[in-house]
Amino acid sequence: MIIKLTLLGLCVSVINLLLRHTQSQFVIIVNAAFALLVAVILFENAAESLMSIRDLLKISSGGYEGIKSMCKALMICIVTQITSDICKESGNETVSDLIELGGRVMLLIISLPYIEGIVKTALSFVK
Repeated sequence: MIIKLTLLGLCVSVINLLLRHTQSQFVIIVNAAFALLVAVILFENAAESLMSIRDLLKISSGGYEGIKSMCKALMICIVTQITSDICKESGNETVSDLIELGGRVMLLIISLPYIEGIVKTALSFVK
């Protein structure tokens, strides 16, 4: 799947580069079509991923809370990366860096209960 996406992305980049100088109004249409195609490819593979998450829930000792935190962290990473890239492409490097910093802090906040558990377990072994 990732090879398909990267090859399509490279093709779209080349098409955009060629269109930008001659037919710039079509660049947005090509990008929208690519976004739609990516969504279709991702949704095709979503069923398999959902089955894997269900299996992971069955065998995990942390249960639902661990998976919930993992999904939150994943969504923070995705949203942070997309918004950071948009800001970088529009020339706002400072805003992009601050968004990335905010995402890292949010990930740290989500992981604090797990870090606390690890520290408590380590201290119980030391005593």
